Amino acid sequence: MADRGDTHYHVPTLNNWFLISSLLLMISIVWMVIDDWNAPWKKYQREFQAIELGRAEAELETEGLVAAASIEAEIAEELEAAQASLAARSSEIADAEEELRILKGEQFVNTEGAKGTKMFYNWERFNYDHDIALHGTDPAYAEGIAEAAKEVARLEQEMNDAAGLKETTDLKVKAQMGVIAALTGEVDALEKAMKAAAKDLDLVRKRKDDIAPAAMDKKIAHVLRDFPGIDFIGPNLKVNKVVLDDLTFELNFTKKTRIDMCQTCHLASEMPGYDEPELVEPYRSHPRLDLYLSAKSPHPVTEVGCSICHRGAGDLRGADLEVPAVAHVGHQRQLAAVVRRLLGQAFSACWGAPPHPPRGGRAQRAFKTFLKIFKYFFGTVEKR
Repeated sequence: MADRGDTHYHVPTLNNWFLISSLLLMISIVWMVIDDWNAPWKKYQREFQAIELGRAEAELETEGLVAAASIEAEIAEELEAAQASLAARSSEIADAEEELRILKGEQFVNTEGAKGTKMFYNWERFNYDHDIALHGTDPAYAEGIAEAAKEVARLEQEMNDAAGLKETTDLKVKAQMGVIAALTGEVDALEKAMKAAAKDLDLVRKRKDDIAPAAMDKKIAHVLRDFPGIDFIGPNLKVNKVVLDDLTFELNFTKKTRIDMCQTCHLASEMPGYDEPELVEPYRSHPRLDLYLSAKSPHPVTEVGCSICHRGAGDLRGADLEVPAVAHVGHQRQLAAVVRRLLGQAFSACWGAPPHPPRGGRAQRAFKTFLKIFKYFFGTVEKR
């Protein structure tokens, strides 16, 4: 747009400012998307995937799975030979399958016919029994009842004939299926044997393929699922939540539902076996899984989460989360633990537990002042 000279601004300069502001807006949006995509917790999930991949590869090299792979290879050779033999008899198998298809059609027709004749028989039998019950001794109804008895007898015969025809067809279908099974039995048996021999092997292979796919199409999909801007559809790296409706969290004198996201980083917390010395947090199993977190324990993670014992809000606030040690203790200490949980961390010092003062000079001074006031009015409970 040309500058007409009657405006309070210079149009080319204004266009340049629009261009610059648009570029800055685009850069800020791209920056925002990338910053949101490059969340710090994703580093832990990638490292845990690397640990899982290494464990899967090591498991594939164990003696048991190596033997299973050897058995699988031997059965695969036998299966290939059996499939080649089966292919040579393909015309015979096709004829047998066609005959089975025809027999199944007859089976369907005879089955429906048997159902229909039984339905008509049941209806006539009901009417006949009804007439006998109401008019069995009345001579006026004798002729009608006699005719009804003949009709019931005829339908009963038809029902029996139809049932016999259906049974004959069922036997033919069963026999024909046996013929086909005899032709393909060797291949079926070898396929079942291969699945049985490689059952544990396939589980480890699948776990490995989920982490690092071998097929190119899966590799591309694996990358795209975590690509910036579209990683909300079905990402591999995602926040893991546990919603605890029965365990609330105090916030501004109100109670909110506790939502723990600790397992976003602590992925192995409820999984046994992650206690090797070389593993560090957050890649280790929680102690005493027979008591805590595991599905078979009295305190599964889906019911108790993490932050109810380890404090914090469970919402990925990093350094703001405090993780004290906790344990099942005696009656007096249990009571003190309950009071500490209800009244907050400031009261901890009065029960002999190490205090957890807030960070920052002003916050620490306020904390100490509150402790003095509390001790003045309530005193200090002696340790037991």
